[in-house]
Amino acid sequence: LQGVETALKINDLLDNGDRIELIVEDDQSRSDQTVIAFKRLQQEDVKAILLLSASNSALALGAVGSASPVPIVATVATHPDITKKNRFMNQLCFDDAFQGTVAAHYLRDELFLEKAVIISDKGDDHSSFLANEFIRQFEGADGGVAGHISLSETPASLAERMKIFKKQEVDTLYAPVSAEHLLYLADNMRDSGWEPTVMTSDGVLGTMELEHPGKMGLLEGVLATDVYSASAVLTDQGRKLREVYQGVANKKGSTFAILGAEGLLLLFEAFQRSEAPYEANGLQTGMRYIKGFQGVSELFSMGKDGKVIRPVYVNGLVDGEMTSRVKVY
Repeated sequence: LQGVETALKINDLLDNGDRIELIVEDDQSRSDQTVIAFKRLQQEDVKAILLLSASNSALALGAVGSASPVPIVATVATHPDITKKNRFMNQLCFDDAFQGTVAAHYLRDELFLEKAVIISDKGDDHSSFLANEFIRQFEGADGGVAGHISLSETPASLAERMKIFKKQEVDTLYAPVSAEHLLYLADNMRDSGWEPTVMTSDGVLGTMELEHPGKMGLLEGVLATDVYSASAVLTDQGRKLREVYQGVANKKGSTFAILGAEGLLLLFEAFQRSEAPYEANGLQTGMRYIKGFQGVSELFSMGKDGKVIRPVYVNGLVDGEMTSRVKVY
């Protein structure tokens, strides 16, 4: 939310004199509460929505959103189907098909790793899709998959399982899970003596920065796909946002803050291209024809299908910061 508020400090007044007003609803990151909040906002006649919650919440707005059109910018949701189920949904982050492919091919084709174990949360749409896409791509590149473990089915003796992976010379762990679960896996790896190359997914290291800054050192060397890197060169817009954000929050800003700011600026541009009373179709058309938009560290565009066109960073956690290894378009 601080990223959104930072962007509002830079741009809140349209060229025609209209001002953007921010209304905040807390959905507690629960899909049922997302739907309730959406319906409440509709009653307040909001013109557009920034969704700061994950894929499960975005997917829940599928049918209800299309039936009652309000343009939505999903800032962090990455499941490929969210724009298919709601024609007014716009995806600011790359989708899981792209990042799962990048993760698998970076580990297999660039690092020449041969055998992987995947640990995911099968009850989470984002985690489950990423795990399956990674397996498909890794095996397609002649990599071997030694197992796919669901966190809900993880035995108490996980460290013992990891000792077996060590004996089997499994050199890769792909874990598109939460920050808390990644710390749990790291504890078990230390107990087992297994030292694979570990890759996680978008937002995990950003969550670590926000919620577990004192434990960043426990994940030193972990790789992650992300929309941003601490070593990325900032655009003029990015430098302006960082300066204002540091003045407000006294920190550089996480991936979530960056996407929140970009989402608000994207909506601002859509309003600029529309006319009052800012009907849904006009705003949606305005967003889906934005090309070469200046984000924090990249120029990106929105496709006619509501999906963003932007690169995936592969970062390595070095001294507590996400340092770019490669950027894939």
